[in-house]
Amino acid sequence: MLLIESIYTKLLTHPISEQSKFRDDENRWQHLHDQERYRFLCHMFKANVNIKDKMYRQIVNSQDSIGRIYRIVSTLDSVEPENIYNKTALVTAEVLDVSQIIIYSVGRDSAYLRQKVRIGDMTEGEPHSLRIDDYPYLQQMMKEHNLFINRDLIKGLPDLAAPIIYEGRVIAVIQVYQMDFDKWSTFELNLMAVTSRLVSTSLARAYTWEQEMMERRYIPGTRILKEKEFVHIIEELRERHQMQKGYSVTIARIDLPGMTYKQIDQRLGNQIRLEDYMGILGDSVWIMFTDVNKQTLALIQKRLAQGGVLISEAKEVI
Repeated sequence: MLLIESIYTKLLTHPISEQSKFRDDENRWQHLHDQERYRFLCHMFKANVNIKDKMYRQIVNSQDSIGRIYRIVSTLDSVEPENIYNKTALVTAEVLDVSQIIIYSVGRDSAYLRQKVRIGDMTEGEPHSLRIDDYPYLQQMMKEHNLFINRDLIKGLPDLAAPIIYEGRVIAVIQVYQMDFDKWSTFELNLMAVTSRLVSTSLARAYTWEQEMMERRYIPGTRILKEKEFVHIIEELRERHQMQKGYSVTIARIDLPGMTYKQIDQRLGNQIRLEDYMGILGDSVWIMFTDVNKQTLALIQKRLAQGGVLISEAKEVI
């Protein structure tokens, strides 16, 4: 009888003990799973903290941080409009860590780019003016406002060029030359795009300032600078000479007796380069030839003489 009761008890309690064992095993497995999940989440949290700290240090300290870019570019806000092009070239060089840069401004007729400032010895041979129709990448940039990347390394073109946009149109172009191989990464290209957008406000300020100053700076109805403005540009170019050691400026007095300022302007309009200036010094009209050597000046004098314009005096002022 006792044996039968014992067997009967085991038969009744066995399922219960099996269920209990199963629950214990399940709880242990769940506990191990939770521990593993906890370790994984802890690892992810620490990794995220490390990434956050790294990004914070990058923003605060790194050479290529957004914070640093902003601090550098924001210095343009305190620069006088006539010197913004000079400062922008230096800012762009610092942000991108490059040494060969040219900034061109777009002419009022939107047909030519005129060199405003350059940095680096290797840019000395680059054109002082560019006819937009002669360069497909410039034509496309004017229409689409896109960054130009010279991936095919076409000779005679910049490695990188970025448009400066103001009121929906291109007013200037920043061109970079002789880039190091490690500067061709997507990050560096994006950095150029970001920088060009950040400096656009300051360059637009210089651009509008130049437009507003046109009537005050020039003899009415001509492109001949008043004496004060002519001297001011010479001083500005002297400052530019500090970062362009090979940059030179020569002024030449022209001999066109009996002609009015408007007549002189009409005579010289097609005889001088886009990057040169006409201005008053004393009682004479002078031409300012930027970035020329003796050989180039001799060729210019010959061309002017063929057009009936004689130079009575020439002197280097920078």
